[in-house]
Amino acid sequence: MLRHLLFVAVIGVFAAVWMHAPTSRAATATVTQTCSTAAPGAVTITLAWPAPGTGAQQTWFDISLAPGFAPGWFQGHGPLATTQRAFAFDAVPSGLNFYYRVNTLYSGGVWRETAVGSFVSNCNGGGGSGGPPVAGNVAQVCDGGSTVTATFNWSAGAAGQQWLDLSTANNGFALGTFVGAGPVGSGGAAFTWTGIARGVTHYWRINVLTSSGWMSSNTGSFTTATCGPPMRACIGWMKGYTTSGRAECDQVMAAPDRTLADCVARALKLPYTNQYACHQTGDALLGDCLAGFYTSSRDADSSCRLYYNR
Repeated sequence: MLRHLLFVAVIGVFAAVWMHAPTSRAATATVTQTCSTAAPGAVTITLAWPAPGTGAQQTWFDISLAPGFAPGWFQGHGPLATTQRAFAFDAVPSGLNFYYRVNTLYSGGVWRETAVGSFVSNCNGGGGSGGPPVAGNVAQVCDGGSTVTATFNWSAGAAGQQWLDLSTANNGFALGTFVGAGPVGSGGAAFTWTGIARGVTHYWRINVLTSSGWMSSNTGSFTTATCGPPMRACIGWMKGYTTSGRAECDQVMAAPDRTLADCVARALKLPYTNQYACHQTGDALLGDCLAGFYTSSRDADSSCRLYYNR
């Protein structure tokens, strides 16, 4: 089992052993995590679920590193006797986000989910494994203004007060190049930060204060959403203001406005029909900005910046 889980941790894919379509949902299982004695720094995980209903014939337990349980992305265990109401894993790497479901087959061929949920592997929750925290995912929400609200998630390591560092420079959090937020209580595993600039790549880490000093997580990174109209997102990507926006360029080129579509296509050196499209967009800033991608214009950079920020 250790080899299987380490394999999953490296490539992020579980083998599809078995699949079906449950017909109903149920409560979450009870997840118990302790630090592994067989593999220092790893986790022993036990999931326990409620007893199935009357008429249960067999049970299967599925687990994955990806939500949705798509074919090829989860591992199934079974059939299990309906009297078995727990499943255990040992030597699981810390800091992984797992999704699980327990499926029960009833008489008449009806499948129902006895339990379903998710958890982050981390032994001892608030106390942690004694090691550094592990940076996880970042969820974003456009706040309706010019910024983004981001919720940072991580797995707690050693017990102690925690602080979050955020930077736009990937320089190891050199002094004076990042901002910090906190404190987050011992064992806390999430923090919501408001007012983050849109369309910018950020780097972050979580730090915990222990009796031996500060311990820092790995460096996580993410690019904040542009939250703007497709054309603005496209300009942000074309000018390098953001690392996202290419999909929005495709969206503009597929839209009914063929003048703007041809202008963007020409700027991206793709096939186009109207060579004068950028002079006919009806938006002087945008037309000048895009024209600067295929002809010289001393004002193009300024026009792009003004269009993107207005």
